[in-house]
Amino acid sequence: MICSVMMILDRRLRVLWINDSFSALFGVSADQVTGQSLSELRPGPNLEPLIVGTIASGRQFNDIKLRMALGGGTERPVKVSGRRIPPIGSESLLVLLSFEEDAAADRAG
Repeated sequence: MICSVMMILDRRLRVLWINDSFSALFGVSADQVTGQSLSELRPGPNLEPLIVGTIASGRQFNDIKLRMALGGGTERPVKVSGRRIPPIGSESLLVLLSFEEDAAADRAG
């Protein structure tokens, strides 16, 4: 079974929500990351310009390939996609990020 690994960020790129699949893949709980900025959450490749552009333009990005530290600290290839989503409550600009382990890149590299 394939589970979508997702997080929702607010306009200031703070984590509002992660799903259980995100917790399992990255080895963190929602309590640990909720309220943290994306830059606090993980060092490494900078997704912030893409996300800011997504917020400003309403466009999305798909399958950006990065190497990210997953649960246990192991760095693995991951594909990241992002898009704006409709407002929830008082939050008017939100971005949904989805993550997928890039098994093909892992086998090739």
